Amino acid sequence: MTESDEDEIKFRKRALETASRPVSLDEAFQVISPYNWLTLLIVLLIIASFVIWLFWGTLFIRVSGKGILMSVSADIISIQAPTTPGTISEISVKPGQMVDKNTPLIHFNNPLLNQLNLKRVYLRQLREVQNELIEEGSKEITLIETNVAEQVGKSQLSLNVAREKLNQLRILIGLKEKALSKGIIDLPNVTATRVEYFGYEQEISAREAELIAVKEKFIELKEAWKEKERNLALLIYKEKYAFGLLKRQWEASNVVMSPVSGVISEIRVKAGDYVSPGQILISVIPANQDLYALVFIPAIKGKLLKVGMDAQVVPTFVNKLEYGSIKGKVDSFSLFPVTQQNVLSMVKSSELSAFFGTSQPMLSVRIRLEKNPQTTSGYEWTSSNGPDLQFTQGSLVDTSINVEKIRPIGFLIRNIKHIIKENGQ
Repeated sequence: MTESDEDEIKFRKRALETASRPVSLDEAFQVISPYNWLTLLIVLLIIASFVIWLFWGTLFIRVSGKGILMSVSADIISIQAPTTPGTISEISVKPGQMVDKNTPLIHFNNPLLNQLNLKRVYLRQLREVQNELIEEGSKEITLIETNVAEQVGKSQLSLNVAREKLNQLRILIGLKEKALSKGIIDLPNVTATRVEYFGYEQEISAREAELIAVKEKFIELKEAWKEKERNLALLIYKEKYAFGLLKRQWEASNVVMSPVSGVISEIRVKAGDYVSPGQILISVIPANQDLYALVFIPAIKGKLLKVGMDAQVVPTFVNKLEYGSIKGKVDSFSLFPVTQQNVLSMVKSSELSAFFGTSQPMLSVRIRLEKNPQTTSGYEWTSSNGPDLQFTQGSLVDTSINVEKIRPIGFLIRNIKHIIKENGQ
């Protein structure tokens, strides 16, 4: 007997057993399982929710566009080349980089460096000469002062002796004049004493004049050395001042610093370029500004726009799924399409102008961002407090504008009518 024959016998046996078994009328007849009932309930809830949403829910018709954050109070700062021409040796920053105030941006190979080095050497030589002059002058003045002191001492001693002799002769003349009046001595004797007295007076006057001359000579020599020191000190002061001016000029032309804290928006030169005075080198977007979004949307959507419409603004470097969008409102928009030149005048960057410029006509829309001082960015977000970042002028953004609010059923009917109308044509 084959295997198929055995299976057929077994099937017949089970069929006979089932046919011979009495019907159990007291057992419940199970049509649907509890699992199927639960599935049905979930489906009905979904359908009911959809119907409720369809008639009472809300749909937003949105217009999207790309844009850039701009400052209400300040423009992009263009940094110019220094007053001395030179060649760029190094560019220390790159576009999009955050910089603090006084951060070095560009370094130059400056010809003033050679002049500065020569001035530095000359100033050092002058100071060495000054030190030598002060040392030599101090020694010379000390020597002269010693000699003068000796001369003054000798002259003063001689002068004292002469004054003592003069005093004695004055007394002697008085005695001789009394003796002459009594006839004790004759007149020539008295005259001789008087002549000697006048001789000592002249000697005293000469020695006093000589003493004064010695002191004056010492003062003149001392003043001459002081005059040399003053002249040299004045020369050093002038050279030091000139060196300082040249150094400041070199520093100003050797490296360009950022005048404000912000973001590098554009670099117009490269290392090795020769730049002229006043040439624009770098553009910096100042930080900590009151920002708004400048957005460009297709002109064909312009008739849908109205001032005060809600908008959602998302910087391109922010995860929208995690942080949501910045809330905003349409502040104004252009009535006519903007040209490439219009875009350039607004964003002040040829690269950004080319980025926003497309083949289709575009309208510019200004969106006011809603503020929230409790967030790090300072703006209101749709689903969270936003990222731990502060935004600056020049940040690129994606924007959606709610141009219409409609019930889903109305939207569905509108599209059905549109389809029927197209098919009818």
